Amino acid sequence: MSTGATNVLHVSYRLAGAQSPFPAAVQDVLSCYSYVLDLGVPLENITVVGDSAGGNLAIALLRYLETAQTQIPCPGRWK
Repeated sequence: MSTGATNVLHVSYRLAGAQSPFPAAVQDVLSCYSYVLDLGVPLENITVVGDSAGGNLAIALLRYLETAQTQIPCPGRWK
């Protein structure tokens, strides 16, 4: 089965612990999302996905983008 994706960015994030407490992983995912935007990828071509803890981080990223007072846009089809 084809997803139609031409590029995939696999994100490695810091696991919660004494050396990297919350929200370290969310900051890592936000940095990666900002990197993708800096590459010039159109918002409508960005899909944020994850499974297990990665799924939780995907939701945390989208929630942060929607509620935080920041100029970072949500993926194009989010709203």
